[in-house]
Amino acid sequence: MGGIFSIKPYFVGVLQRFNAPIDPRWSSVVVAAAGFLGSVFLVCVVKSLGKRLLGLGTTAVCAASCLLLGLYAFLFIVPGEEPKPVATWLPLALFILLSFASTAQCQVPWLLVAEVFPFRTRGYAGGLAAAFMYIVAFVAAKTYLMTEHVFKLHGTYWFFGTVNILCFVYLYFQLPETEGKSLQEIETLFAGKNIAFVSQPLGCICSGLLSQNVGRKTALLVANVPYVVSWILICTAHNIISLFAVNIMAGISIGFSAAPIFAYLGEITQPRVRGIITATSTMFYYMGMFVIYLMGTLIDWRTTATISCGVPIVASLLTLLLPETPQYLLSKGRIKDAEKSLCWLRGWVKPSHVQEELDQLILHHEESNRINSLHRGKPKETKSSGVPAQEQNLLLNQVSEVGQESVFKRTMNNFLELFKPHTLRPLVLIIPYFISSNLTGITSIRPYMIHVFTEFKQAVDPKWETVLISISGVVGSILLIFTVRFVGKRRMSLIFTAVSAAMSLSLGTYAFFLTDKLPESWIPVIFFIVLDFSTTIIGQLPWMFVSEIFPFRKMLCINIQSTEIKCLHNSRCKGNLCNVTNKMAEVPNNANNNTLKEEDTNIYKKSMMVFEMEDKNMEVEMKDNYGETKQDKFVGPFRILVPQFAASFVVNLISIDLAILMNYSTVLIAALHHAEGDLTLDDRMASWMGSLAFMCEPLGSLSSGLLVQAFGRKGGLLLLSFPYLLVWVLISTAPNVTVLLAAHILSGVTVGLSEAPIVNYAGEIAQPHIRGTLTAFGSTFYYTGMFIAYLMGTLTHWRTAAAICCGLPVLIFVLMLCLPETPQYLVSKGRIKDAEKSLCWLRGWVKPSHVQEELNQLIRHQEESNKIKPVSEPKKTREVKKSDVPAQEENILLNEGTERRHENICKRARNSILELFEPHTLRPLMLIIPFFVSSNFTGITSIRPYMVHVLTEFKLNMDPKWGTVMIGVTSLLACFTLIFTVKLIGKRPIGLVCTGISAVMSLLLGTYALFLREDSTGSWIPVVLFVILNFATTIIGQLPWMMLCEVFPFRTRGLAGGMSVASLYVVIFFINNTYLDMEKTIGLYGSFWVFSAANFLMLIYLYYTFVETEGKSLHDIERHFQQGLFFKWH
Repeated sequence: MGGIFSIKPYFVGVLQRFNAPIDPRWSSVVVAAAGFLGSVFLVCVVKSLGKRLLGLGTTAVCAASCLLLGLYAFLFIVPGEEPKPVATWLPLALFILLSFASTAQCQVPWLLVAEVFPFRTRGYAGGLAAAFMYIVAFVAAKTYLMTEHVFKLHGTYWFFGTVNILCFVYLYFQLPETEGKSLQEIETLFAGKNIAFVSQPLGCICSGLLSQNVGRKTALLVANVPYVVSWILICTAHNIISLFAVNIMAGISIGFSAAPIFAYLGEITQPRVRGIITATSTMFYYMGMFVIYLMGTLIDWRTTATISCGVPIVASLLTLLLPETPQYLLSKGRIKDAEKSLCWLRGWVKPSHVQEELDQLILHHEESNRINSLHRGKPKETKSSGVPAQEQNLLLNQVSEVGQESVFKRTMNNFLELFKPHTLRPLVLIIPYFISSNLTGITSIRPYMIHVFTEFKQAVDPKWETVLISISGVVGSILLIFTVRFVGKRRMSLIFTAVSAAMSLSLGTYAFFLTDKLPESWIPVIFFIVLDFSTTIIGQLPWMFVSEIFPFRKMLCINIQSTEIKCLHNSRCKGNLCNVTNKMAEVPNNANNNTLKEEDTNIYKKSMMVFEMEDKNMEVEMKDNYGETKQDKFVGPFRILVPQFAASFVVNLISIDLAILMNYSTVLIAALHHAEGDLTLDDRMASWMGSLAFMCEPLGSLSSGLLVQAFGRKGGLLLLSFPYLLVWVLISTAPNVTVLLAAHILSGVTVGLSEAPIVNYAGEIAQPHIRGTLTAFGSTFYYTGMFIAYLMGTLTHWRTAAAICCGLPVLIFVLMLCLPETPQYLVSKGRIKDAEKSLCWLRGWVKPSHVQEELNQLIRHQEESNKIKPVSEPKKTREVKKSDVPAQEENILLNEGTERRHENICKRARNSILELFEPHTLRPLMLIIPFFVSSNFTGITSIRPYMVHVLTEFKLNMDPKWGTVMIGVTSLLACFTLIFTVKLIGKRPIGLVCTGISAVMSLLLGTYALFLREDSTGSWIPVVLFVILNFATTIIGQLPWMMLCEVFPFRTRGLAGGMSVASLYVVIFFINNTYLDMEKTIGLYGSFWVFSAANFLMLIYLYYTFVETEGKSLHDIERHFQQGLFFKWH
């Protein structure tokens, strides 16, 4: 609701009202290019600046752009009069700045989604957050015209600027820095024992359940099916009802895919590159937005939809090549599968190369289960006479016990886990973040972007300005990728939230003074670009958090509490064995505490007797199994990074398809709004067409967590290819509007299903030092898709474009088959061997000896997670025999997997829900959801469906369609910037900076719109502003996506991530559905001022809550959130 996303469906009309100096359609292309640049910027700076700084900065830029646009509209635009032939570039520049900032801003919460939620609730919480986001997006898009009618054009952008300011404030206090931190560290950050439990909407639990049961990869595969259906419906739509159906289906598709995407990215990447990789998804998104805007400008909208049908098909085929996330595999007790996934993700290495990482995942899983059991207050009975068995046996027992529970009991347990502090705390963070990221201006006007650009009388065509906005978004996502590691998510969120607020305020001020006598100007273009740039970063940061701050609590509750779990693993790790007693001393006194300490002492004494013999046996065993080769001793860093980047690249191809679908409403509205013939849309139908998909996306996000948990990360991604293909086929062959509406419905569900698998896979396969970079890649791909969408919409017919996109899901499906499952998922399923193979693949195709330490960490983490997990009733653990001493650790996880399969489904669901309210999940939710929301209030996200309208309103000196292409290019550049900077700067600085930029650009665009008059000549000023806004917005928007795979613990990563993504889509739906009404109510300038205010508020919130996760392990991130939410982690 910060500006761009609210007016996106009306972009061309807005640009026409602003009297852009170029055609409003080309102006929308320019704005889309700015958004692409914003995503590139996000990718480049997210590692160095951090998500927090990016979020704050882009929010500030969006606020400024919206305020300036509102001021321009107030001064130069006379309501009810036709734009004068004189155009100015000022509104177009503001729109470009707004698009640039809001593109980066809106992606920050998506980056956070991949980080902040614990694993068990990551799918559910991420889905909930995404649901909130899409609800807000729907409201913003649906009510934009009403808002503009009530507050006039200038008042609308002032409203956007205000929202950005509020977002900046919220981000300043709430957004922690997660950039560079491991998922465990982020999960720890949100965990703790003292918190006021807040009831959270459970609308997105289905996506979490899906993500947690089918896995991240499978959830992504499933999410492609509604995408294909949606595109097919759009291609064949013959009336408005068909287009409404397509929008509903598209919304459901997006809801299904949101959480899996970033859950996958967050769980497959290492901490040092996670920010970059998650930010890359933003770049792909804005690349898709740029492409769809460009195609909408150049070709017919049916052709564009036809071309897009291939995108989900290619995505599905490529997803089949990817492995499931190791963390998800570990949660299912599939240790071997997790090992295989890690091997694949770490460079197709041997299991020895990923053993350490696998061990860390297992240890984290064990610790999570132990703490969860202690929280339930019913530890299992143990016998001190037993000699420690191996951890993998224990995890298998845990899985077996969970499997014995009834379906209802398991389901209830999983849902109840959402209310545990370690999940509830991240939720409290993520959901507001998601909401605020969608109130930055760009998100609100995105469906009406051309309309908004037209209102600002910009110097470029509103359609081309949408392209500029998409470019700025790409640049923002790229900047997030390259700066999130160095700056941090917290600083980036604060900075870009402030920028978004400033841009929205500026846009609102511009719109307030906008009159017909003023010439077209570039001022609103600049404001929009900056706003979109900061919004991109802000919007991505909560997605980055989602994969970090939530604990890995999955739907299948693991009811193992025995203190011997830790001792069993520590018998293989002498350095950690002495910590068992210390950790038990921290547990509150209870009836079993003394007994547990006694058993620890006995186990310690017995374990010390077998250390020497076991070490020798292990050494001989390693030599026998793997030998001593040069590969065992030397594995180059490039070889380790290649498979992780390759897996992230394949997964993020889904982001391109997702971005094209999400931004295709801009192409359809521009082509069918008041068009002659059977397929035509009035204002009311256009508002529904621009927001219907977002309304359905929460439905997909609800199930995304269930998808990735049931089918795994890889399996989910493979399944999603089919709905993607179906959507494109429906769009390309749509005979009436009803079919188009059905395709949009399916696309919404598909997109919602895609989020959890993508985020979880990326987050679980990456190493901590690159996880931020890898997750940032998602923003680059997203804005690449946006750029492609705008470009195809400009150059070809919409049916042709949809037909072309049909090949993309097929390609993705083929490539995904080559990827392994994530090691963490395999370990959670007790498939230790598979997890080992996955780790070997992911760490450079090394031998198992190279990944043994990592595998052991995964196992320990899984066992710890099983211990943490609450239990409804005490269960007896199996008697440990002396003969169990030499057994391997994976037997523990295998036993857990067997037990979990017998657990009642309802009980598992109940435990999962309860874990969402635990501190280590609730705290990252408190970061990710607001981050997601604010990243879509940067300006660019709000106006994206109306980009051509908005660019036309700004009276650009270019065609609004080409303005959308320019915005798409900007978004792509922002994504690249995020990729290359997230590791250096960090997510926090990038988020803060881009949020601030978005606030400023929105303020400037609003100011430009305030002074914009009907007789104003076209100007490049709004073009520049839009490019900058889109650049910042792109980076902001990708940061929460990058964090989505980091901040949540593994058990709740699917559910929490699904909830976060669902909140995002709810916000987008609200913004896109209300943007035109808002523009009519408070004016173009008021809208951007609202975006600016939202960015400023989010900048403040991110400053105090945005923690840096770049370069930190998932375990460290989880521990950080266990300590509290309002904690600056620099």
